[in-house]
Amino acid sequence: MDIASSRSCIAIPGELLRHHFPGKVCSELRSWRPITWADYEASPATQHFREAQLVTSQHLFFLAVLERKQVVLEAQVAVAPDHPSTVPVVALALRWEGLHHADDIPQLRVSVS
Repeated sequence: MDIASSRSCIAIPGELLRHHFPGKVCSELRSWRPITWADYEASPATQHFREAQLVTSQHLFFLAVLERKQVVLEAQVAVAPDHPSTVPVVALALRWEGLHHADDIPQLRVSVS
């Protein structure tokens, strides 16, 4: 892990990569737009970040909407005032047979950690 941290990359064996990631993903970025602190605060997907005080009203907020067939992925992005010193915080919400976020889907939680 020290090597991964120092180089900002992690080697993933090819077999593992093929097993967990499809060869081709067809999704489309439907929108990218600014949102307000009130919009960000109202989303259940952002609750942990707000409670941990990783995000404040001083951040800039954006919403990206990606679609793949009947599945919609919403990414709420919070950019800190001191960016790029502090990396953006991304909260994901998945709309597929209902609305889900990192609290309900462990795989989604891992992807945002």
